[in-house]
Amino acid sequence: MQEAVKAQPALAWYLERARLAMKVGGLKSGHALKAEQYKFGEYEGTKHSGVIPSIADQVKKRFEKAKAGGQQ
Repeated sequence: MQEAVKAQPALAWYLERARLAMKVGGLKSGHALKAEQYKFGEYEGTKHSGVIPSIADQVKKRFEKAKAGGQQ
């Protein structure tokens, strides 16, 4: 990845997003992350093909905690 960023500096954005995702999700599998999503009532209660209500406020709080070095 480092070589790719050197060759194409615009790819640095993707590297940073991947680092952030790993900080939040750790080494959990996609299945485990999906299971975590469904702990939110907004996800669990949404019908198939329905619009999932926003959980932005909850996510922002979790992000700030992770950014500060804490865990979920």
